Amino acid sequence: MFKRIVLVLVLGLVLSSCGKEEETTGPGGEASSTRPIPMALNNQWVYLDMQDSTYDTLQVVGEIVYNGNQAYQVIFTSEPADTYLVYYDDNAGYLMQALTVEYDTFTFSVESRMLKIPIVVGDKWDVYTMDTTFRDTSYTTHVEVRRTGEVLGTEDVTVPAGSFEGCFKIKYTQIFRMTITSNWGSFTSADTTVDYGYIKDGVGLVKSVEDSTALILTDYYLQ
Repeated sequence: MFKRIVLVLVLGLVLSSCGKEEETTGPGGEASSTRPIPMALNNQWVYLDMQDSTYDTLQVVGEIVYNGNQAYQVIFTSEPADTYLVYYDDNAGYLMQALTVEYDTFTFSVESRMLKIPIVVGDKWDVYTMDTTFRDTSYTTHVEVRRTGEVLGTEDVTVPAGSFEGCFKIKYTQIFRMTITSNWGSFTSADTTVDYGYIKDGVGLVKSVEDSTALILTDYYLQ
């Protein structure tokens, strides 16, 4: 379903761009960073999917210039595997993700703001919005999506890869609505989902939680 494709965008928050790390201070003295995750070719993170007890790997497999920015080609070895670009937009101050989406007979590009940089507790932003219509010979599909991010605070997190102090806890809220209309009538599906990402400065995403399922870091390799 199209919703599953949109939901996978949260995986982009694992990555940022390389460069000199800069620190600042957020409300209450929380540390934030303009380069929260070290980036280099062949860096990889291994995760355990607690829902089905399978292991997935996120790996940097290439480097290119995209829209004038240094971008990284990333592959996530889930089923099916997802490949996308991640880059840091210095002018806008966001960690960006570019993804090509295929839905039925349609193909289009999606860009989302996965993180606001530097990470500051209390910050809120729109990750991604979509309001579009797809038309085929027998039906019309109207899709509305809004995904937002909010930095709630910091927490200590323990996973198989280790214990990490002061991880940034980020809440992602997604509102989804899809209406399919044909000669036989129309059908509407709508819901709201909430998931949480925990990011350790200098390491990356150490845990992601949605409902009763979780993705946890078991190992990682950084150049």
